[in-house]
Amino acid sequence: MASGLESLSVDLTKTDFFITHLHVDHAGLVSTLASSTSKIYFSEIDASMTNQVTSGDVWQQSNNLYKAHGFPEGELEKAMAMHPARRYGPQKR
Repeated sequence: MASGLESLSVDLTKTDFFITHLHVDHAGLVSTLASSTSKIYFSEIDASMTNQVTSGDVWQQSNNLYKAHGFPEGELEKAMAMHPARRYGPQKR
């Protein structure tokens, strides 16, 4: 990707991003590509969700729900560690 952006003369310090929705295939690289001067645009709902994801609230809520319904804790930890949104989703910087 880096060589493709370079061949297009994309200057990431002058690039803003619009995230259409929070699936990792649409938002996953924004924390890697965005520079300190980039603006990242979300809908109001997705911006709220992004704050919950990076703070860990969403993951804790999910874990609590799965545990309440009998998901084995050891398996839950493995499943959450491998979840694409956790592995590739927006990261707190």
